[in-house]
Amino acid sequence: MAPLVSVVVPVLNDAPAVDRLLRHAPPHPLVEMLLVDGGHDRRLEDLTSARPDVRVLRSRPGRGCQMNAGAAAAAGAWLLFL
Repeated sequence: MAPLVSVVVPVLNDAPAVDRLLRHAPPHPLVEMLLVDGGHDRRLEDLTSARPDVRVLRSRPGRGCQMNAGAAAAAGAWLLFL
């Protein structure tokens, strides 16, 4: 089943914040989360390894570039940018 909502989260050296976000946002079958990393932080893979609903993408740094990369990869009918 395709997700209804794609949550796009641009991040840059934000592993502690991502950890908190994932602890407070439980998986939902209709939601995918796209973490778009502009800093190539390898800790993100460790944080997301147990979450099949979360994908880590890489892009150039810059909120606009990261949001565009997330939107292009999103599968949901709706986009939510955080």
